[in-house]
Amino acid sequence: MNTVNEKHERAMQWAEAAFVVRRKGHLAEARDLSSSAYDLKWSAAEELRDSLVSEPSRSVLFRSAATQTL
Repeated sequence: MNTVNEKHERAMQWAEAAFVVRRKGHLAEARDLSSSAYDLKWSAAEELRDSLVSEPSRSVLFRSAATQTL
């Protein structure tokens, strides 16, 4: 598995964990997990930033990173 996919998969795990702990009321932990997920998603997207042949994956990764900030 390449690093973009690995980062994306790990970020999705952290985003899901953030969702779970947020529902349990652990807001600080959820914020930390969400921040880590965002960092990984952004890093994965940046690896494809100049690779136009990677569309639509590139755009999806950037959109996913942006959504993680909400």
